[in-house]
Amino acid sequence: MNATNYVKLEPVLACKLQDMGLIHLDGDRSTSACELYRLYFRQYLKKSESLNSNRVEQLF
Repeated sequence: MNATNYVKLEPVLACKLQDMGLIHLDGDRSTSACELYRLYFRQYLKKSESLNSNRVEQLF
């Protein structure tokens, strides 16, 4: 969600997010419905990436 343009998502995920009103779809491209959602997704994904990298490090 760091992108300022369109993002391509898996069709099932894109439909679910659109149904919840979180994104807008234009064909296979998606944008966040508003700036607040974009900022939330960016923060959530940043935390998620951090947790995943910590788990990978623990395996070694």
